[in-house]
Amino acid sequence: MSEYVLNVTERTELGKGASRRLRRTNIFEITKKDEEGNEKTSYVKGVPAVVYGGDKDAMSITLRQNEIERFLLDNDFFASEITLDFGEGKTETVTICDLQRHPVKNHALHADFKRV
Repeated sequence: MSEYVLNVTERTELGKGASRRLRRTNIFEITKKDEEGNEKTSYVKGVPAVVYGGDKDAMSITLRQNEIERFLLDNDFFASEITLDFGEGKTETVTICDLQRHPVKNHALHADFKRV
């Protein structure tokens, strides 16, 4: 298993409008407990991405913005194998091929992954 593991979901809505809605709205709900045991809920935006290559068809996926932003701080991320975890034991090993960023805010807008 690689050092970099991204939790992803497969997208059903495709196209420019769906990708814009994905980046604009909070879609992932994360619940954590603080030191006192109280549950704290936070929301994370999604980043659209595509996985292609190999013998399989291309697949549209959604990444969690906080995970991809954390990994992008490490330069080794661009040259490493990345494990995409779809849940329920389904994983794929990929490398990052292309990354689009916002010109001012420097957030990830879209990513392309190639199967290994």
